Amino acid sequence: YAVGRIVVWIPKGSPIDVAELGIKALQHPSVKKVAIANPKHAPYGRAAVAAMEYYKVHDTVKDKLVLGENISQTAQFIQTGGADIGIIALSLAVAPAMKESGMYWEVPVEDYPRLEQGAVILKAAKDQKTARAFLDYIKRPEGTAVLKRYGFFLPEQSAQHPSEHDEYALLSPRLTAVVSAMAKPGAKVDALAARGPMAALTPAAERFDVTLHPAERVSLPAKPAEGPEAAASFAGLVPISVPRDGVYRISISTHLWLEVLNGDSKLQRIRLEPRFHCGAVQKSLGFALKPGVTYWLQLSGSKTREVHVVITGE
Repeated sequence: YAVGRIVVWIPKGSPIDVAELGIKALQHPSVKKVAIANPKHAPYGRAAVAAMEYYKVHDTVKDKLVLGENISQTAQFIQTGGADIGIIALSLAVAPAMKESGMYWEVPVEDYPRLEQGAVILKAAKDQKTARAFLDYIKRPEGTAVLKRYGFFLPEQSAQHPSEHDEYALLSPRLTAVVSAMAKPGAKVDALAARGPMAALTPAAERFDVTLHPAERVSLPAKPAEGPEAAASFAGLVPISVPRDGVYRISISTHLWLEVLNGDSKLQRIRLEPRFHCGAVQKSLGFALKPGVTYWLQLSGSKTREVHVVITGE
């Protein structure tokens, strides 16, 4: 009836920037304990191990693992200080209590086994009529709307291209606009291998489909210092400009290194609330920009050379 998803979750007050580091946040020097569900009998635990192995972090954190008997107990470990960070279900991360007390980064669904949720009615059930009515309810539009709102895909829905009407219905209008723009076709943009003449992208809540170059051909003004994109396979530079002073949100479709440069100086990121990640938007960062300046968007990563970019004013 539904397909689950996993996230890396940290409590508020943590020194870790999980939006920037992604799953590599598990390797942060401040982390002493990492909570996951027990992979021997918990599907979410097996998914967590698969994701850690995919990103090559499992060997470095396996001695720090704290195993919950189920995914709910795993979340409790992090909330109560029994662990510094953990991998839990998105459905728990977007629930009110955890949404208010922490932040998360969603692991791309293609990086771990599919988490199919099933339901059966037991022959020995005392009230089979009520049980069947409940199963019928969660299959109807009003029931599936609740499932989507709490971080589940529907079985027939593409896990890599969620609808803009999923759990993002709880987002503000400006964030809904980002997700909506990301779902539409974008203008094709070939990134530059070095700074030079090129028409600047301007904020218009529209998607730009940026094609990166092999990293060895690109001259990056700012070198990534840490994080999952430090060893980049693809990279590129794109000029951007803005019509007025303000904070602008730059959202991208894949988890890679993103910097905005003014000359050779990196602009400081501004923390945006709410911070959100989903199948369509894997990173969303804020920057204070001024008109009349050509800024350079620097992108570098290892997973793909095609990146969707949406720039919006806050």
